[in-house]
Amino acid sequence: MSGKEAKSFVQMWRTQNLLDYVLNDLEKCVKKDRPTKLSVFFAGESAYLREPIDLFLKGESGIGKTYNVVETLRYFPQEDTWFLGGLSPKALIHDFGVLLSKYGEPIDLTEKPVKPKKKQFETEEEYREALKEYDEELKAWSEEIRNSYTLIDLSHRILFFLESPEFNTFRMLYPILSHDTERIEYGFTDKTAKGQLRTAKVVIQGWPATIFLSTDRKYMEELAHAVLRLLLKRLKQIARMVAPHD
Repeated sequence: MSGKEAKSFVQMWRTQNLLDYVLNDLEKCVKKDRPTKLSVFFAGESAYLREPIDLFLKGESGIGKTYNVVETLRYFPQEDTWFLGGLSPKALIHDFGVLLSKYGEPIDLTEKPVKPKKKQFETEEEYREALKEYDEELKAWSEEIRNSYTLIDLSHRILFFLESPEFNTFRMLYPILSHDTERIEYGFTDKTAKGQLRTAKVVIQGWPATIFLSTDRKYMEELAHAVLRLLLKRLKQIARMVAPHD
């Protein structure tokens, strides 16, 4: 995009009604079905608000629900929009998690200390000194890994479940989806490069906006309870705001 085109583009977004522009543009590829387009667009926008919403779309197979959602979500940043299939807990952690030290700094697994080879050194003394340094570095590295955790940050994210996630994944995300807490920790058993099992810590934080196409009853019942608790929470907040002060 040239500088002139970019300036014109910015000017258009400043002067025209954003919602009308999006709907008119979207109408070129998604005809009619305005209520669904509005619902998806507002769900996406809610990702950037204090308390995002969860949207369930119900309808017969083949009526274009997926296409409608995908096209509407094109108006949001690509890095914020996650299109998810039947997501297992392990896939959630490995595909979207970031390994951090206990101080919250990223860990690059490729920086693991490499054992020196004897042929790299001219004398036995130099080799032994290098081995000693390697052992110290490896010990520090192993300690850092033991104290590390995997962070899955869902803040300002839009999660579109193209199909139902594994129920264990849903249960992991449930406290987040129901806004029970903004940060939750799990113990996760994983295999090391050598095939050994180790227990790692996983932290899920932030409230995303979510869109489900599933009509599975167990998901609906779970989220119905979540919505009810969220409603009661907000009613209590309103009650505190209007209550007379001493």
